[in-house]
Amino acid sequence: MSGPRVLVLENGSRLEDYSWSDEDGPSVETAFVRRVELIRGPASVLYGSDALGGVINVIPDELPDAAGGPGFVRTGFTLSGATNNIEISPGVRVEGARGNLGWRVNAIGRHGSNLHTPAGELDNTGFGAFNGEAAAGWRWPSGSALAVRVVHYGGEFKLLEANAPPGETGGPERKAGDERLQITGQRPWGTWRVEGKGQLQLHSLIEVADDTTATESEQFNLLLQTASLDLLLHHGGTTFGLAMVGQRNDASGREPIVPNANVFSSAAFAFEQWSAGSGRWTLLAGLRGDFRRLIAERNDSLGVSRRSQGGDSR
Repeated sequence: MSGPRVLVLENGSRLEDYSWSDEDGPSVETAFVRRVELIRGPASVLYGSDALGGVINVIPDELPDAAGGPGFVRTGFTLSGATNNIEISPGVRVEGARGNLGWRVNAIGRHGSNLHTPAGELDNTGFGAFNGEAAAGWRWPSGSALAVRVVHYGGEFKLLEANAPPGETGGPERKAGDERLQITGQRPWGTWRVEGKGQLQLHSLIEVADDTTATESEQFNLLLQTASLDLLLHHGGTTFGLAMVGQRNDASGREPIVPNANVFSSAAFAFEQWSAGSGRWTLLAGLRGDFRRLIAERNDSLGVSRRSQGGDSR
């Protein structure tokens, strides 16, 4: 679910993070997922050049709807566990609806100790995490809708060292945090439908480990701030759209990973889906143009001088 050629979306908005390796995956809480969509082919022009390998869209449950009836509030609880690493995951959900408003609050905690194999225990493989979301949405008989969603994903994950001595304590660990604010809306416009999606995301990744004096210190501290906006116009199988993304990366710590940088990108695209009368054949076509500007700050440790790059792709 990660890599430079696979784009991961959560509720239709792109996830920006540091998932470069097997140790760091997308900031998605599986307990809140309703279904997963896989998008490939011409439809990927809706999402950009980093979707060449496809798009994975993780979709949460729809908000409850009173459907013209009386309002209600309901609760739910979950508890799961695993014996291998003594893992436990309690969760709670509260949701309700009244009139044209539906809302939901989800929370789950996860804790696991070291993993075990037939050869013995794997030191420094435990973890702890707390994830939650709160969402509210309004629907109107005209077909208009508006939704606001706040998401938190975070935890501490210990890292198994390949050459660490048995029984070592105080090994390295990653601290991941992700905060997102999503706003989506749509409304009819004659025979067309206008859709807007906006997201603010704050993503951090910190690794701590003992230094040469056995004192715990930050190996690296990465902070990624992203704002995105998508505007789409739909009519049958036709879609026109504009997309904009602004991003700031800040890096610190003993180990240089990436330089501080600012990125701005914008795009315009069109997509058409046409089915023959029998419905046995479907023709898909897409066109997209992108502009991207990167400004990287000087970093002597990485051998990077200050640079500004811009370009477009079609």
